[in-house]
Amino acid sequence: MPSNIGLRMERSEAEGLPELAAELVRLNVDVIVTTGTPAVRAIKKASATIPIVFAAISHPVENGIVSSFARPGGNATGLTILTEELSGKRLELLKETVPTVTRIGALSDLTNPTQPLEWKELLAAAKGLGLKLQSLGLRSANDFDGAFEAALIKRAQALMTLPQPLMVGHRKRIVEFASKNKLPAIYPTPEFIDEE
Repeated sequence: MPSNIGLRMERSEAEGLPELAAELVRLNVDVIVTTGTPAVRAIKKASATIPIVFAAISHPVENGIVSSFARPGGNATGLTILTEELSGKRLELLKETVPTVTRIGALSDLTNPTQPLEWKELLAAAKGLGLKLQSLGLRSANDFDGAFEAALIKRAQALMTLPQPLMVGHRKRIVEFASKNKLPAIYPTPEFIDEE
């Protein structure tokens, strides 16, 4: 049983992750448990030998975290999420719940390396459902107010968040915005509902 475990290396933003990863390597931990693609990538860059156990990341192969699902190789292993399939299904559920919705504001973290892949799949799902997506892309927590303002100016009829650490870390702000503006919303994790 490892005696020195680095736990919960997660950030709502990519800033500072290389320094945190380097600190964990300096501490000579036996294993690092984390979530989020940016955190896993920072740790892999800092160490090729310390085992990394990740949870809830998407596209681990495409993002160079593992070689393949069958033979991951390297020092990282963990659980992945079916972001594209689930995001498309979330759009479908939102449309079924609010049939009159046609414009959906989608909050996403532009610094997250999975964002382009997730956005591409989300656009395809939206097109198939006859929905227009409005990108509410953020680079840091400081961008939320601007994204919320853009949603209102462009008259988003509903709100969706992509399953990224920045969104989960600021779920209370997101839920409060949707509630205050009476926007139907769909979220990637149950923690958002706990904020209502």
